Amino acid sequence: MRIIILTIFLISDAFAAFELGGMNAFINGTANSSVATNEFFSAFLINPAITSAVKNSNLGLHYFRPYGLKEVNSAGLMLNTHIAQAGLGFAIGSFGNSLYRENQVTLNASKIFYKNLAVGINFHWYSLHFQNYGNMNSFGLDGGVQFKINPRLTAGFSVNNFNQPTLNGYSEEIPIISRLGISAVITEHFRGYVAVQKDAWFPINVLFGMNFNASSLLSIQSGFNTYPSVPVIGFRVQRKWMVVNYVFQYHFDLGATHFWGISFTKEGNAD
Repeated sequence: MRIIILTIFLISDAFAAFELGGMNAFINGTANSSVATNEFFSAFLINPAITSAVKNSNLGLHYFRPYGLKEVNSAGLMLNTHIAQAGLGFAIGSFGNSLYRENQVTLNASKIFYKNLAVGINFHWYSLHFQNYGNMNSFGLDGGVQFKINPRLTAGFSVNNFNQPTLNGYSEEIPIISRLGISAVITEHFRGYVAVQKDAWFPINVLFGMNFNASSLLSIQSGFNTYPSVPVIGFRVQRKWMVVNYVFQYHFDLGATHFWGISFTKEGNAD
């Protein structure tokens, strides 16, 4: 039964392989629409240019079980640091179970040019492990830019796995995803995000998100994907150097997912 459930889940058109493994509570609260913001440090997984704009150093841990499947789980660690006009990031994540597991390691580097333009790159190592059948490995490259149009509006663009990596000779196993989005400061406490995402194998997905700072302690996130139709809502509680994240996501066909994350932040040395 475990194998049947896992097989159905992996061949579903909701997400390509490794897509779920990169998700986490820190950015999923805005439905992964944060391609053009520096508010969520782990967003370098969807736009590698972001780390150069994050002013603090961060370490985060996350965990979730997709759609309540006890047979499948995902956990990971992410960190970033900021040095002068450059940013560095690192992430490691694992997704699956004892029969089938995806592992992913990401190295990130980015730099700010001309104050308003940031450029970044991610290097991924992908590994699939099948019980009793060994491993398969591959490497991916992401590129991204972020441009501050004015103090209240930022644009971002990224392409994940632009080198078209393959696993066992099949390129569709690792998604090639393009994203174009904007981040807008609507009020002092409210920000909105809109992004258009195109997976090479699936229709266009429009992502909407918002972040509301209710107080110095609490902020609320929400978002929506159009393909597949997936609403999310979550909150962040911050106390000094520690942040706790929780996100509830609902897929109308597959069910609910609860994302948990805890992160630790340290003031950086940026201006």
